[in-house]
Amino acid sequence: MVLLLVSGVAWLVFSISPPAVVGAPAAALSQLVPDEESGQPTPPEFFQRSFPLSPLPVPPATPGEQPAGPPPSAVAGPYSVAPRPFSLFPTGPPPGWYVLPSLGLGALLDDNIDNASSKKRSDFITRVAPGVALGFSSPRVNFQFGGSTTADIYAVYSENTRPFSSQTVSLSSAYQLTPAVKLGLNADYSRTDSTTSITNELGARVGSGVAQTYSVAPSLAYQFAPRTAIGLGYRLLRNQLSGGPSNDEHSASLSLSHRFSPADMGLLDYKFELFEDDGTTRSHVLTAGWSRQLGPNTVASVGIGPRFTDDDQDTADVDAAVDFAHRFKYGTLALSYTRTQSIATGMEGIQDVDSVSAGFAFPPLWRGYLVSISANFTRSDPATQAGEETRSYGLGARVSRQLTSWLTADVFYRFTYEDGASDRTRNVVGIELTASRLYPLR
Repeated sequence: MVLLLVSGVAWLVFSISPPAVVGAPAAALSQLVPDEESGQPTPPEFFQRSFPLSPLPVPPATPGEQPAGPPPSAVAGPYSVAPRPFSLFPTGPPPGWYVLPSLGLGALLDDNIDNASSKKRSDFITRVAPGVALGFSSPRVNFQFGGSTTADIYAVYSENTRPFSSQTVSLSSAYQLTPAVKLGLNADYSRTDSTTSITNELGARVGSGVAQTYSVAPSLAYQFAPRTAIGLGYRLLRNQLSGGPSNDEHSASLSLSHRFSPADMGLLDYKFELFEDDGTTRSHVLTAGWSRQLGPNTVASVGIGPRFTDDDQDTADVDAAVDFAHRFKYGTLALSYTRTQSIATGMEGIQDVDSVSAGFAFPPLWRGYLVSISANFTRSDPATQAGEETRSYGLGARVSRQLTSWLTADVFYRFTYEDGASDRTRNVVGIELTASRLYPLR
């Protein structure tokens, strides 16, 4: 079955010419899915955010507005067949009500299904992932509610087969109350059930069982001057692992942004964070940021500021985020660095996190192939609990091709290495088909 699937998809990828339709739902949605293994955006998402189809980059998000889409969550492995019902269209959905069904079908070869440091087991995995989303769009209201479920079928170790290995539900909504006031609400839920291994948001193996993540994020943005806006945001994030720790994070933010010129924007942001596990920890973060269009093909942003944590030691640290992207003649390079504190599935307490990611996406190649490569490094260290530092590394490559206006084929490879209490390596290669088509409801 797996060999037939791989052979059939390979024949489709190399024989069918791409359609003349550009920017159809399947292609647009495929650019907006977070990488599930690392929790970082895939290169196409960052490139689309930095360099859309227009000659200038998309401006930063409205202050206080939380990002759309499901939060980074624990997953059963560094691969995904992704029906993509959650992402908003780059050019906006059609007006009125619509429904967006999707179906993902993949064949994967995993050389370390347990993500173990020794006695590795490999297996062929067939993954089926149906999904559906219901949405509404108008000049003042945008709404989308969707969900998906995944079935994993193991060819050799069939005891690991799960008809419902993961589920995701997501709500994304925005309401333009007045020309100057915008309200938003995002809510997400994800669940992963695995008897082999669960990898959390930081790329660390945290065991097996059932992992769940909840997130609710309302926001308000008010543009009180043509170039100046303020924003209020709140986010509740909860994660838990069966037989392991559960963590809660409450985050409230107040931000001020001002566009100094067509190429420059400044941002001031204050954030209060409350972390709850066995105890309660509070943090105050004040950051100043700047984004600049350095040229027609280059954009950069930086944000940095102090973090004061109210714990047993009353520690002070630094939060920072740096993004850079440059569009070359033969592709786009994106670089990102982040330093912060956060909670993570299967890890007790707050984690000090440093992450670096890089990606390169080529323009459409022969017969419409899209090729991208990526690399990431994440270091996490318990900030309030005793524990060991964990470092995870990842390398990936993906070749994608839109076969029809509603069907996309992908071939991918992913290597991960975890350096912590024990060393773990994992290689996953796979091929997948994703079908997604939008139906207006008249």
